[in-house]
Amino acid sequence: MRTQDYLDAARRKLGAESNADVARALGLSRAALTKYYNGERTIDDYTAAQIAGILGIDPLRVIAQANAEREKDDDRRAYWERIANFGGMAASLSALATVVLLATATSAEAAPLLHSALGTLCVMLSWIAAVKVTRGRALRD
Repeated sequence: MRTQDYLDAARRKLGAESNADVARALGLSRAALTKYYNGERTIDDYTAAQIAGILGIDPLRVIAQANAEREKDDDRRAYWERIANFGGMAASLSALATVVLLATATSAEAAPLLHSALGTLCVMLSWIAAVKVTRGRALRD
């Protein structure tokens, strides 16, 4: 998903009728928002996080996509794109873990199980991301 797609999704979520409405919600000038839409500028990380907040998604996905669009180096751009895509997978796995745990445990059992499972999931995802980055470096060297 490109940052312009995230902006469009935020516009729909806000029910905004104009760029001025979206710009106001993000604390931007209308001119800046127009440049983002036209691809003349790439959103900064703060704006990316605000868009993610409006959409109710992991801010890292939007921030990583903005960094991928901003990056000139192909290897670095690919790195940011993997993070943007990987963030979506992590969110999906977290949601799945939550549903499974809540469906199979009583509420007294669910909280500690969920906390433990999500902690383990975060460690696993961090390890997988580190392995991918390390492999990418090894392939280039």
